[in-house]
Amino acid sequence: MEDKTPGISFGSWLKTANNLGLPTQKTRDGDLYFWHPQNDAVARWVAYSDSAYLVCCGDPAVRNDSLGVRVARKK
Repeated sequence: MEDKTPGISFGSWLKTANNLGLPTQKTRDGDLYFWHPQNDAVARWVAYSDSAYLVCCGDPAVRNDSLGVRVARKK
């Protein structure tokens, strides 16, 4: 797995994600930057009523376990 900067296609990523939700070799290039998972790093989506954004932090202590999980369909 490698970083993709400038990035991947968001729509293609949703259609071709693996069972962990990560992009695959079939994911097309696009304008969404992607940094592959690494040890000792965390990322999360933050959503408010008027916006949403991705928060990345190299410190695993900076986390929020109250975000929960969601049901996913097995491909």
